[in-house]
Amino acid sequence: MPAQLIYSLMARKLSGEISEAELQELELLLRQYPDEHFAVEIISEHWLQTADKKNPALEKSFDKVWETIQAKQETESQDPVVVLPTPQKINRTIWRWVAAAACLSAIGLFAFLYKKNTALTPSVNEITTRYGSKTKLLLPDSTQVWLNAGSKLSYDNNYGNTIREVKLVGEAYFDVVKNAACPFVIHTDKMDIKVLGTAFNVKCYPGEKNMETSLIHGSIEVTLKNRQSEKIMLKPNEKLVLSDETTAKTTGKEPLVAIRSIVHDEHSDDILETAWVENKLIFNEEPMEELALKMERWYGVNIHFTDEALRSNKITGTFENESVEEALHYLQLTTKFRYNIDKKDITIFK
Repeated sequence: MPAQLIYSLMARKLSGEISEAELQELELLLRQYPDEHFAVEIISEHWLQTADKKNPALEKSFDKVWETIQAKQETESQDPVVVLPTPQKINRTIWRWVAAAACLSAIGLFAFLYKKNTALTPSVNEITTRYGSKTKLLLPDSTQVWLNAGSKLSYDNNYGNTIREVKLVGEAYFDVVKNAACPFVIHTDKMDIKVLGTAFNVKCYPGEKNMETSLIHGSIEVTLKNRQSEKIMLKPNEKLVLSDETTAKTTGKEPLVAIRSIVHDEHSDDILETAWVENKLIFNEEPMEELALKMERWYGVNIHFTDEALRSNKITGTFENESVEEALHYLQLTTKFRYNIDKKDITIFK
């Protein structure tokens, strides 16, 4: 049964023991069986939300559902619906959650416990990544999405019926499956992006000075929320940059809209706007203040400046496998500063 293998591989992924070959197999299975995608994303989301702390209410709820599932299986068949091995290295809770979801799917309930010990099927599906982490996912139509750190993607259960709509907060790279009869639309706080089939990057973190949409191939149509009558078409290798409204208010002007070329790294030819998908943080003449924001998401830390002059120092470089301390040491080679690390708080000073 494909569901058995999908949830078995999902358990290994959540435990951190999955191999590269198994990860590729999991992605292939989810493309072949998109109906299993919803349960997989729900498992991932709830595991991330509760991985750092015990949730007695959730544990008690799962115990009740687990008993119900086992009783139902015994009455319907001599054989269990799902048979999963139990490697000793894998956290017991992960296996119980994955097995429970697999059983629920197999017997047609396909719901997930959330609040008040009630099994509910949410109308909106949300996938969230914390700082210091990224994820790749498949939407029900096999559209691929890479979700950067500190981001959230949501879509409802009607996705794909007449239109494919998602809502994004943060940053994501999309490789959209082409379907002329069913447009793909991304809603952000300041703009909507409509496509048929293409690859592009969207960055819309709250509080940042600029929002960007970078087109790699295909074509997209951008509509600004405060200029509904205007449609902006982007061509491959172009990006739309929308300045922050706060900056616009201080200048007394409307938010600046500019179309620019995407930037290639002169050493590796990587595209700066999408290098994060390949686990590379590339920056070119970047003010240290803006680089600090990216490092906070990249490493899951908080960076504080005690000297305002350091914020505007411009830096060029690439981080790939460096630890946060190695990255800071690298930056010290081009900019004079000292730093102090206290757990996840980093203070930068002269």
